[in-house]
Amino acid sequence: EIDDKVKYDRIHHFFKSADGLIDDNLVEKKFRRAMTEGFYMNSARKITGNKEGTYLTADEQVIVKTDKWSCFDMFEHFPDWVLYTELTGSGTNNKGVMRLASEIKVKWIEK
Repeated sequence: EIDDKVKYDRIHHFFKSADGLIDDNLVEKKFRRAMTEGFYMNSARKITGNKEGTYLTADEQVIVKTDKWSCFDMFEHFPDWVLYTELTGSGTNNKGVMRLASEIKVKWIEK
């Protein structure tokens, strides 16, 4: 019970705004920053001019594609930047396939 109180106090302190209240915008901003920085090696940017969901990984510059069952392919919406959880073997055209991809904004990782 004491450990829970300490954890709560630490979290509350981390997300407190200047007036001492928890700021939801600050929570969201810090969460996005943590996710995008923690998974930076799993981010990819859309290849300019390509409308098929083809991306270049940020770390190794490898060409990858969104999973054909992803919401991006189903709705033909391909964001400029994505964060993926898993990269599977080659798909069609010998490209790796990103699974569990989420749209991210560049400003979330800019300092």
